[in-house]
Amino acid sequence: MELYQLRYFVAVADNGNFTRASEQCNISQPSLSQQIKSLESELGHKLFHRLGRRAVPTEAGQIFLERVRRIILAVEDASKELRDSPTLERRIKVGAVPTLAPYLLPLVLERCRVLHPNLLVHIHEDFRPDLIRGVAEGDLDLAIIPQPIKDPRLSVEVLYCEPLLLVLERGTHWQRSPRLPRATWLKRASCSSAIRAPSRPRLSGSAALTTSSPSWHTVAPR
Repeated sequence: MELYQLRYFVAVADNGNFTRASEQCNISQPSLSQQIKSLESELGHKLFHRLGRRAVPTEAGQIFLERVRRIILAVEDASKELRDSPTLERRIKVGAVPTLAPYLLPLVLERCRVLHPNLLVHIHEDFRPDLIRGVAEGDLDLAIIPQPIKDPRLSVEVLYCEPLLLVLERGTHWQRSPRLPRATWLKRASCSSAIRAPSRPRLSGSAALTTSSPSWHTVAPR
């Protein structure tokens, strides 16, 4: 006994006619009639009186109809509950280094709550090597970390870059040091990325990660 057979049975009972029921179910009338006959054979009871073009439930059909309606309603309720559940197939694990998580992620999570109210985001703070390993091994869906990222197992997407400035006391000997050229320490760009696995779906709206906060990368398994 299949769920679609039960739906066909209810359609015939509601329409009182095999032709209209077949149109509602989008199948041919002979196919619908055959499914009802299979259902009757399995149950060992005739479910409908065929009165010309009319189909009227028998006593057994009426009893069966009440149960079938409850079954279909229960299935639909269960399906809706699973679709609406924030913890089933709507959970992602995001890693971030401690210098970033408290500043950027609250902004991202606030936007996620608006755009994806059923999405449950689990945040994991850790150091860069552990985050890279977590993404590569499947413990994390993605992570936001600074460059460089050279692991061949990961897909890297640059989110944004920021300038890093070295501030020194005027006249300090570091200004004259040949080991640290002025162009190097005065202004350097630090880029960060998001890493993730190419086989995993991207988080919808991930572009929201690009803000005026420090530059980072997201990483995910390749």
